[in-house]
Amino acid sequence: MEVGTFVLRRFNGDEIYLVKRATMGAFKEDESIDLFLYVDTKVKPIQALPDTAELKQHPNAEVYITLKKLDASKLVGRRFSVPVAYSEEKEDHVACIYYCEHQDLNENVVRILEQDGSKFLVHWTGNTTDVNYYDESRPRTKVEIKAWFTFRGLRKWVAT
Repeated sequence: MEVGTFVLRRFNGDEIYLVKRATMGAFKEDESIDLFLYVDTKVKPIQALPDTAELKQHPNAEVYITLKKLDASKLVGRRFSVPVAYSEEKEDHVACIYYCEHQDLNENVVRILEQDGSKFLVHWTGNTTDVNYYDESRPRTKVEIKAWFTFRGLRKWVAT
């Protein structure tokens, strides 16, 4: 089964990557549960752009979705929103993308489309500062991920 695609819709075109790994886990912390999604891409893009081709990057992204309870059998059809990358409540980042450095990933919308055993087809969008122009002199980059995420189950959060 193909894992999926990770697309950066930039001001000058689309950068397209194949997903190498997409995982989903859940961590119980106090009275809530964080559903954690992580996606990593393969090194060589399907489609590169002239201004970033020499950087030879392979982006990754992550998002934490806070829930009151979790029933994995009822995830299909759900839509989750994580509007800002930094949570004042958690005093930590809950969504980011890594290209050349970590960047905030805002306006996240995560839709669970299908389930096949322990795998869930997820469509996830968000936006970030352009991956090659950190001064915000270019329009924001839209991130669009569609991939099969392997669900790793519920674990207790252990502080390190």
